[in-house]
Amino acid sequence: MQRMILGSICLTALLAACGDNSSTPAPDAAAPKATPEVVETPAVQPPTVKANPPIPQPAPVQVAPADRDKDGIADADDACPDSAPGTVVDAQGCRPRLMDERTFNPAITFAPASATLDNDAASDSLEEIFELAETYPETTVRVLAFTDSSGSAALNKRLSESRAQAVADVIAARLGAERVSSEGRGAAEPIADNTTAEGRALNRRIVVIVEPAS
Repeated sequence: MQRMILGSICLTALLAACGDNSSTPAPDAAAPKATPEVVETPAVQPPTVKANPPIPQPAPVQVAPADRDKDGIADADDACPDSAPGTVVDAQGCRPRLMDERTFNPAITFAPASATLDNDAASDSLEEIFELAETYPETTVRVLAFTDSSGSAALNKRLSESRAQAVADVIAARLGAERVSSEGRGAAEPIADNTTAEGRALNRRIVVIVEPAS
């Protein structure tokens, strides 16, 4: 019994010693609580994405229209798509055609009783004829020569034939002999008075006819 009372006393003393800890100050209930420091985190910028440059598109390929005869006129517009190489053609792609004959009176004169011709001067006088015949390559050229009434009809006939041939030779040198013909008509068909020197000079004349293809 005594032993139990002593144990109870010791337990009570021990509990009192543990509850009264004068060395540890009691917490101050009125002290403010510390506010934690807020650290701002910088905003993260998204990475810059560079746009890809545009992919260049190939230029459209220009396809030349078909032109099988190479005359500069597209087959779709060419009425004569098989012209020979080098042929001069019109807007329809065909060899141009002369529809009516053309008559020229070139300034070519002869001395009396002569068929001598200055070829250079004659060529200059025939230039307009050359241009027309070359534009229409299927034409032919006919040369007519006339004399005045001096001398016999037979002499004038032969003389006019020689003069026509002299001019035809100049033309043939440019256009080809196969396209040129000549004819002497003597004193026939005068255009002026054969009783005067001036009239006879006019009657000694050359006429050139460019004829369309038949």
